[in-house]
Amino acid sequence: MGSVKRWIEQMEADEAMHEWISDHVDIGVEEGDPEWEAMKEQFLSGEVNEEHFWDDDYFDDELNRLTADGVAYLQFETQLNLLKEELPDAPSDSTIKMTYSYSITLMETCLGDMIKSLLLSDDYYLSNAINNVDELNKIKLPLKEVYLNNEIVHKVVIKTFSDYLYHNVEKIVPIYSAVLGEKTPIDLKDKIPEIVNIAKVRHDIVHRNGADKEGNPRDLNKQVLLKAMEDIYDFVKSVSESIEGAKLKRVPKL
Repeated sequence: MGSVKRWIEQMEADEAMHEWISDHVDIGVEEGDPEWEAMKEQFLSGEVNEEHFWDDDYFDDELNRLTADGVAYLQFETQLNLLKEELPDAPSDSTIKMTYSYSITLMETCLGDMIKSLLLSDDYYLSNAINNVDELNKIKLPLKEVYLNNEIVHKVVIKTFSDYLYHNVEKIVPIYSAVLGEKTPIDLKDKIPEIVNIAKVRHDIVHRNGADKEGNPRDLNKQVLLKAMEDIYDFVKSVSESIEGAKLKRVPKL
C-alpha cells in the first residue's frame, strides 16, 4: 500500500473517531480536555459496544415505555415543577448547582423520549427520519436481516436517536424539523441561544465546579437558577407544541 493511500485511510479513521467523540461529549469539550481523552481511550480500546440494545427484552421494554402517548412531556413538567417547589428560600451553592444540572437532564430525557415516541407513532415520521436525517442515511442494512426481522428498522432508528446528546439543541431542533416535515417555528428558534448558554453553564458546573475555561466562577444564585428553569420549561413546551401542531395537520378533515 502506498504511503499516500495509508495517509488518506488514517485521516479517514481519525475523522470517524473525531466525529464519534464529538457526538458523545458535552458542548464546549475540546480535544485535549479530560472528557475528550477519556472518550478517545474508550473508542480506541474497542469498548464501544452497545449490543444490549438489540436484545429483544430490552427493546420491548423501550417500545412499551415510548408508546405511552404524552407521558414524556407530562413527566418533565411534573418533575421540573417539583424541583422548583422543593427549593429552599436560601439554597446552598451545591443545591443550586445540582438543581441547575438536573433541570438540563430533565430536558434531555424529555426531548429524547418525545421524538422517539413520535417515530413509533406513525410511519410518516419514521419515513421522514430515514430520508432526512444524515445519520440514518449512512446506515446500510442487509436485505436478509431486514427480511428476517421486521423490527430491525425500528431498532436501528430508535438506537440512533438514543445516541444523540439532547442538550445540543442547535443540532436537535433541525432533526425535529426533519422528522416532523415542518419548518422550525420562529418562537422556537428564538429560544435556542438561551438554551445553548444554559447547557454551557451546566457543562462548567459538571466539569469545573461552576468555573469557565479561564477559571472564573459563574454567577450562580437562586434567581439565575429559576430563570434557567423557566427558559428550559418554555423551550420544551414549544417543542411539544410544535409536535402537537404537526400531528393535527395529519388528522383527516371531516
